[in-house]
Amino acid sequence: MIDPAAKGPGEEPPKAELEALDLEIESAVEADVAEHRRFMDAIDFRVEDLPVEDHDVTSGHPLNREKRWVLDMQAGGRAWIDDLIQCRTYAGVLLGVPDDPVDAIVRAMRSVKHHFNFYDGPACVLPPRLHKGLRRVVNDGVEEFHAWRLLPSITSYALLTSTDLARDEDHSSVVVIWFQDAFGLPDDAVIAQMRAIDWRRYAVDWGW
Repeated sequence: MIDPAAKGPGEEPPKAELEALDLEIESAVEADVAEHRRFMDAIDFRVEDLPVEDHDVTSGHPLNREKRWVLDMQAGGRAWIDDLIQCRTYAGVLLGVPDDPVDAIVRAMRSVKHHFNFYDGPACVLPPRLHKGLRRVVNDGVEEFHAWRLLPSITSYALLTSTDLARDEDHSSVVVIWFQDAFGLPDDAVIAQMRAIDWRRYAVDWGW
């Protein structure tokens, strides 16, 4: 790469450095094209052969045709899910049984920046329903019972967005974390918790 500090004000970089930069850019472009080709080769269909739903003439933006999952918030106004990410709560656990739900909750909160790197507000964690029981284990013929307490199997992250609840900008968003027993949309109990979110406490206002 060209080092700006290596030349004086107004001086052009040496020809060799410019040629090296051109080669570096060309190599990067070629690598990107090759990767794109590999991905396309892995697809088992052609875009030209896909079924198409014809919307005819529309007045709105085509990106806004989706059917939004909308909530009527207790704070007033409406909010919708802009993004939804789900993963296994205890993915990666190979041996033993996790014994502290707080560890998994904190791990989920730390993951917010990974999933939503543009979001700089606090995440709202909805109080989960825990599972508990006794695990029967037999060691050398001796029967033992080990108590366990776990979070639901699936951790969910949603970016809720509203224009009604924005204060200083056009939009307002909150990242919500909750735990449920299966992949999919939240159940009625979680939806009730979402509707009751203290929007002013957690929300980040933003605009285009």
